[in-house]
Amino acid sequence: MVTCPDGGGPSFTGDVLPIFKNVCANCHAPGETEASIPLTTYPQIQVWVGELNNQVFLSCLMPPPNAPVPLSDDQRQTLLVWLTCGALDTPAVDASTAD
Repeated sequence: MVTCPDGGGPSFTGDVLPIFKNVCANCHAPGETEASIPLTTYPQIQVWVGELNNQVFLSCLMPPPNAPVPLSDDQRQTLLVWLTCGALDTPAVDASTAD
């Protein structure tokens, strides 16, 4: 069972958005095959959070087997923890300025 870590989940901007840019935007971006479902910004992604959970984790349909870039196990885990923690739009934390 996946739970949200005490310190919070992955950063959207630092951990999750790069996954969407590298994996999902190959199809889900303007000018691509699935441009009608863009997944390039937080507001676009937030609209589809429930369906993302279904497509990626429950039915395992996304990314499809023929996707240009598959999800790695680490990326899959990051997305799962982010969804479990509420799919928040959290910024990346700069470790050099954190207390």
